Amino acid sequence: MMTQEYDVFICHRGETKRNFVSVLGGMLRSKGITCFVDYRMPIGNDVDLEIKGAIEKSKVFIVVLSLHFAQSTWCLDEIIDIMKIRDRMGTSRKVIPVFYDVEREMVRQQEKDTLYDLTKVKRSDAEKIGRWGKALKDVCELDKFDYKSSSMLQWEESEKIVAKVEDFLILHRIIPDQGTKMPIWRECVNYDVFICHWHEDTQRNVVSVLRGMLLCKSITPFVGGYGKEDGGSALDSDIIQAIENSRVHVIFLSPNFVRSKRCLEEVFRIMKIQGSPGTSDASRKPTVVPIFYDTEPSTVRYQQKGKTYYLDEVQESSTGEKRKEWAIAIRDLSLLHGLEYDSRSTYQWEKLYDVVKIVEASAKKITPRNYWSKHEALYVKKIDEVFKELELQEKREHVFLVGVYGRETSEFCDLLVQRLGSNFCGVCKLNNIMEKACQPNGISKIAQQMLSDLIHPSKSSDLIQPSTSNDVKRCQLLLENERCLVVLDDLGNDIDKIKTLLEDLKSILRNNSLVVVASQFQHTLQELNVHKFINLSSLENKRDFLNICYTERDGIHEAFLSQLNETFDMHGLDVRLLNEDKLMSDSTCLQDAKVILCVISKSFRLGEFKRMCTNAAIPSKIVYYVSYGSYPTDESMPKSVFKMEVDFEKAEFNKKQFKSMVNEVVQTLNERSEEIMGAIDFPVDLVRRSSHIERSIRDCVLRSENSVQCFGLVGMGGIGKTTLARSIFNKLHSQFERSFFSLNTRAGVAEVKAKGTSGLVDVQKRIIAKLLNNRSDDAEIYNEEQGKMVLSSKVKHINALIVFDDVDDGRHLEAFCEPLQSSLGPKSIIIITTRDRSIVESAVIFDIEGLDKEMSKRLFYWHAFMKPKPPADLEKVSQSVIEACQGLPLSLRKSHKVSLKRVKGFHYP
Repeated sequence: MMTQEYDVFICHRGETKRNFVSVLGGMLRSKGITCFVDYRMPIGNDVDLEIKGAIEKSKVFIVVLSLHFAQSTWCLDEIIDIMKIRDRMGTSRKVIPVFYDVEREMVRQQEKDTLYDLTKVKRSDAEKIGRWGKALKDVCELDKFDYKSSSMLQWEESEKIVAKVEDFLILHRIIPDQGTKMPIWRECVNYDVFICHWHEDTQRNVVSVLRGMLLCKSITPFVGGYGKEDGGSALDSDIIQAIENSRVHVIFLSPNFVRSKRCLEEVFRIMKIQGSPGTSDASRKPTVVPIFYDTEPSTVRYQQKGKTYYLDEVQESSTGEKRKEWAIAIRDLSLLHGLEYDSRSTYQWEKLYDVVKIVEASAKKITPRNYWSKHEALYVKKIDEVFKELELQEKREHVFLVGVYGRETSEFCDLLVQRLGSNFCGVCKLNNIMEKACQPNGISKIAQQMLSDLIHPSKSSDLIQPSTSNDVKRCQLLLENERCLVVLDDLGNDIDKIKTLLEDLKSILRNNSLVVVASQFQHTLQELNVHKFINLSSLENKRDFLNICYTERDGIHEAFLSQLNETFDMHGLDVRLLNEDKLMSDSTCLQDAKVILCVISKSFRLGEFKRMCTNAAIPSKIVYYVSYGSYPTDESMPKSVFKMEVDFEKAEFNKKQFKSMVNEVVQTLNERSEEIMGAIDFPVDLVRRSSHIERSIRDCVLRSENSVQCFGLVGMGGIGKTTLARSIFNKLHSQFERSFFSLNTRAGVAEVKAKGTSGLVDVQKRIIAKLLNNRSDDAEIYNEEQGKMVLSSKVKHINALIVFDDVDDGRHLEAFCEPLQSSLGPKSIIIITTRDRSIVESAVIFDIEGLDKEMSKRLFYWHAFMKPKPPADLEKVSQSVIEACQGLPLSLRKSHKVSLKRVKGFHYP
């Protein structure tokens, strides 16, 4: 059996597997870097062959040298193999040693009676000791990372290692350079999550990692005293404000938690909010997530004498009244359903990923913006319908099965649990079902977790998993008097494994229980014969508009407004340009706007805009301001002003500031983190050209809904096919279950082929990974023909948008398009860009033409001068260059670098 190729191999001892290695591997995978760690090997594989094969085919090796590393012959043998491959001629490999709670000198010296005394290793001889010792010494000579678990923040230190890996892989073109996102500063008043913890127990490890994972999801956490030795000051106004304004409260109940008065006071205030009568609807209150970290829930609940949570002992200096308040709050907290975390056996990344999913759903759900309240109102209506139908089914069904389909199933499922959970004796909500099902013994673990949540603790000693008919009967007995709610979110595409689990559930549950299964794939739910089907896509509102407000009195250059429109349109946003007259005649034109971009100019000041919009419900909107032109002002400008002095007579256009503004607006409108292909600098005539193709594609799909539709964008190199494909992708992809964009297919296939592997197979693997949302299916593909079969079987019935950019070989279509056309859902679209018309002769073809004279001028001027018109002395030479480019966008963007550098006195912007 051939071994899969990996980007990174992590060599480690078991003592770092569940914490440091689990997180490091998760961080790498989250960046699309394939990573081998031994505990993720498929059950039944030959361990020795699997490890040796992974070492042979990995590009980067992270060697985690921990205290007991040298006591494992497996680890020592791995080091020998790693260093041999590193020293092999003609290979580009990198070894990164991490000294985890050990000093480099101990590893290098290998002195007697130390933990790195190799003579103490079992099953060793002089020859092995010599080879092990040399390999360890060679590793010590490399650039290294020191990691001290007692003093360093785990996420921040791991980020440094991941960055080093990324730099190497990008340098050697093993992974593409995704570029860096421009950091956006926001004055944070309302945090999404408040993390309550005792810093000595959890801040450097789980809290550090959870904080980093949340920030990667654009979720803002508040962590008091983060990075400070003493964990920060006592309870202050900032902490109180963060508790009151956060949407989610995550509380790490660790062994020494109650030794901190601040932690106890934080819990008291959190639980006070939960018990406040001011909010009658529980779904509007912040979500509380207690995590019992190395602590039994019963210890927290009962606070018995002699135990770590006995407040009379650990807080004896506090008043009796205060201890009583804290004790009640802690007990009430322990009665909430939470997560148990045993650091000795829990894989840190995997467990915290579950926490992030809970937080992500809750952070989206509870928000003060009207945008979400509309969704909630529609969701609540559907949820109430479900419960009404459930009650009507009482005499006919033991279990009522509901299927939920859409892109935001997590939000819906979380709201359903909060709204209906109190009507059931047992409640279980599990996320990422398909990912968990594909893990070793995945279905058994899901069943075990389900029953653990549903079966009362008094019966926990009887807990089993239903693997035989007798086990099913036993579970029926345990739940015979219980009415249960089970929610299984994200079923994925292949549900054969899940069907058995659902059949067992139907056999076990009684008393009009409710089972909700959710998926982004509609066909998945249709195979399950659900009693009720809910299509969330039909409830979602139309895409939010970006409204750009301005005045025509100050001569704002039409090219600047056009550039705003073109740039945001390429990002997939719907843009409306509203001048002052429109705003004055219809103050309601902004009421459906989520984001407003106001161009402040000499005659259109901040105060005037606010007065004009008094009746447009603007306070609930997000308003950004761009300052156009240099003019004196005594107004107090908000922090969201982008101070761009756009005055083409006096200064060049500030491209960096413009990009910063665009990034922030796009991110604000893209709260659901949908995939967006990057925009080019200064798109010109893109709205007109892409809109025409987009409308034509929609019309073709509407006329034929029974098969996958293929479209070809055909034109010479540099004509703008890729730019148009990006723009169309950004506008359409959110309407599909999955999407995939293969950029520069021709070059990518050739590049991978030059390394000795099949470029076509590489693209086939990427298609599967993207359409299945990077699940752990890990389809093994060894050649193109097998890849076609795997594609056909793995992505069946998924409605997807696929773009293959720059295809020049019919074999590419045979390897990708043919299996996709035979397997994807009937509403799928495949777009191909190519220079060769014959390749797409069976598709609907759009011939891409060059720019006309006026648009050619605009594109050239923007790139050459950062202005919509040239300096007077360069107009003639510019015209000759533009004519020579014959409307070819790529030439217009690049030619000025050659043509104008000969002009005396000219300097590039």
